[in-house]
Amino acid sequence: MPTYIQTTKNQGIFLTTGTVTILNGASLSDAISLGNRHLTEIIMSAGWTAAALTFQFSLDGITYNNAFSLTAELTANTTAALANQSINIATTATFHGARYLKIRSGTAATPVNQGADRVLTVISMIE
Repeated sequence: MPTYIQTTKNQGIFLTTGTVTILNGASLSDAISLGNRHLTEIIMSAGWTAAALTFQFSLDGITYNNAFSLTAELTANTTAALANQSINIATTATFHGARYLKIRSGTAATPVNQGADRVLTVISMIE
């Protein structure tokens, strides 16, 4: 499982940065442990093959479930133009309770395989 690479404190907020990788020809990343942190931002990889981002959550790091709200799959719409850009997760409450996280290229119904290894930077926080 990937480890966090840096934790910093800024104005009373601890930000933690880690990475996940979607391998060439795959659509689902490896897992990252959010612990008691709240997901706040995802920085897109260079060369991103245009696709929405969707998510899988797990409580134990073994069994993963597709992430849905009460009405739809949790989706961050992205395009190839977002490569090397940041996606701000405006409502961190959406990811409360997500102990472990995987990120998917595309949706559960229509995953999109990436054309090369894509490293996504995941930023989370403790308030």
